[in-house]
Amino acid sequence: IVRRSLKHYGVKLIIMIMRPFFYHRIRGRENVPANQDCPMIFVCNHGEIYGPIVTNLYVPFSFRPWVISEMMDTAAIAQRCADGAFTRWAWMPASWRLPIAKAVAPIMAWAMRSVDAIPVYYQEPAKLRQTFRDSIAAMEAGDNILLFPENSDDTPDHHYRLKGVSHFFTGFTVLAPMFYRKTGKRVLFVPIYANKKERVLTFGSPTEYDPDNDPHQEQER
Repeated sequence: IVRRSLKHYGVKLIIMIMRPFFYHRIRGRENVPANQDCPMIFVCNHGEIYGPIVTNLYVPFSFRPWVISEMMDTAAIAQRCADGAFTRWAWMPASWRLPIAKAVAPIMAWAMRSVDAIPVYYQEPAKLRQTFRDSIAAMEAGDNILLFPENSDDTPDHHYRLKGVSHFFTGFTVLAPMFYRKTGKRVLFVPIYANKKERVLTFGSPTEYDPDNDPHQEQER
């Protein structure tokens, strides 16, 4: 028996509190099919922590997010934030980064667990298989998936782009043939662009998985 994921009441409260500080408009909601009988995979740009924050606050559809496995562990979260997103904040002295990251890390870890985030072990191939198994189980239960497949390694400073979109890791597309083999249903990939400057989340036209296409061509498409 697989249950559909539901947001915890604590997370709903946090969303209500934070929304006024991250006000965004939604564009293109009509591009997302209503009464879809097959789960969707939402694909969004990262923008450091910006993309994950605003999508969790404003995407008007239920989903389970993919999260790098380190973001499920309190100690790893602190180090990752101190070495990553916090380095972009010029107002923050370098000596403050780790202490502040350690202070907020327990809240972030709790939030990840509360939204039923699916950990992604992108540097551990053996464990990465569990990511896909958990995702397929969630999709069979009727959950949509939200993921951020940008590769930060193609930028000089190894940070996610704050404007535009970096090249994608394409491994996430394997979810479509896996789900089709289990259920016979064709997944829709729905693009989302999070524009920090204009404070807009835009939903683009979905792309339906085509099992009759060449697998490599389909992955690139």
